[in-house]
Amino acid sequence: MLLQDLDGLVQGAGTLRLVHAWRRWRGDRALPLKSLMDLRDVRDFLPWLGLFELGDTDTIRARLAGTALRGIYGADMTGRNLKEITCREHWPLRNTRCRSMITKPCGGLYICVKPLAEEGSCAVYETVSLPLDVDAAVGVRHVLYCIARLPDAAVGAPGRSRRAGGAGRF
Repeated sequence: MLLQDLDGLVQGAGTLRLVHAWRRWRGDRALPLKSLMDLRDVRDFLPWLGLFELGDTDTIRARLAGTALRGIYGADMTGRNLKEITCREHWPLRNTRCRSMITKPCGGLYICVKPLAEEGSCAVYETVSLPLDVDAAVGVRHVLYCIARLPDAAVGAPGRSRRAGGAGRF
């Protein structure tokens, strides 16, 4: 899928706004520099934004985790390794996917249905993840993402996740 295809697939207001802002930030570059991000473009959705920093081969650290993400992750993720909330058997694939966003480069669109505390109810979340290029002074790779809660009817059964696709070419 191409980046422009995301406009027809992304359903959340915040996730779509991130896609549009990311395109503006990158200009003529393949990827935007982290230093060129202007979070005013997505200020209404800051509680739903996160920024992962790719460290050594076993570390993907949350450098920014908006306040609304606490309810999704079950904890404040700021400063923590994504590995801490990932099932051991899922970590190799999750780690590879995050790293491929930087090295290919590509983005991701993911739909997840999670049971809520109330019996029988669930929440449908959409995540858009987009890579940021390395700033020469820093040399660290990042993935910026936004999560949007969708209407419950957006996807099927509770407890099921599905990968909606990836944007392989920018």
